[in-house]
Amino acid sequence: MAIGEKSDNPTSNAVSVPSNHDEVPDTSAEPREGGWFAWLQVVGAFCVYLNTWGMLSSFGVFQTYYELDALSSQPSFTD
Repeated sequence: MAIGEKSDNPTSNAVSVPSNHDEVPDTSAEPREGGWFAWLQVVGAFCVYLNTWGMLSSFGVFQTYYELDALSSQPSFTD
């Protein structure tokens, strides 16, 4: 469709406005308890962060091992 040309669909550029029939969430209700599923998400997130930050934090330990034992015949820094 070219610029300035009218569309056959009158709602093609219209903004969606909620009607009285749309369901509006009740904001006065208290948050529901997630139970075991919510706690499983907490445990899963803990495991992800433990593995991610544990690996990043242990880099210095691995570097020391490689410099002193595994790669002791190689220089630790090359130009």
